[in-house]
Amino acid sequence: MGKSFLTKEGKRKYEQERTELLQACRQQGQSMSGLKFKKDSCNVELINQQDELSRLRSRLKEVEQILENSEIIEDRKFDRVEIGAKVILKFGDESNAETYRIGVKDPGIYTISTEAPLYRELIGKKPGEIVEYSNDNGDEYSVEIKDII
Repeated sequence: MGKSFLTKEGKRKYEQERTELLQACRQQGQSMSGLKFKKDSCNVELINQQDELSRLRSRLKEVEQILENSEIIEDRKFDRVEIGAKVILKFGDESNAETYRIGVKDPGIYTISTEAPLYRELIGKKPGEIVEYSNDNGDEYSVEIKDII
């Protein structure tokens, strides 16, 4: 996993999630301790609990990697699109505009990766501008920058 960017609030949310996942893993392990695997039969409850513990551990690993490989971006007002900016984008003919964070993982807000074709087209642009970009499949889209908040 490469370097990623987080806001202070995003880091706090990931740290909170890590704490909750650690607690959930402990609780799951304790609830499993009373279950025994029976050699001649399938213990569905034990298997389900093992699957849940595996899912929790997998997400915990993801969250820890995000926290370990992240740089904090200060929240500030932007006049152009750049890493850390929160932008409102309207895609093509859609009636709704959505809020995105540029290049920064911020739980609860869509992120546009620094590796995405759209990222390259948005950087340096101002509200009101319309950018055209192609995705990896060659499909072309237009996006209007409604605002930077």
